[in-house]
Amino acid sequence: MNTTGTITMSMRELDRLKVIQAVAGRRLKPG
Repeated sequence: MNTTGTITMSMRELDRLKVIQAVAGRRLKPG
């Protein structure tokens, strides 16, 4: 079992979600 690999992928997914949320927030908020 490669637990470390799974954790790494999870962290990447979390970072990706954070970026998407940040972009969405910028689009919703003017400026």
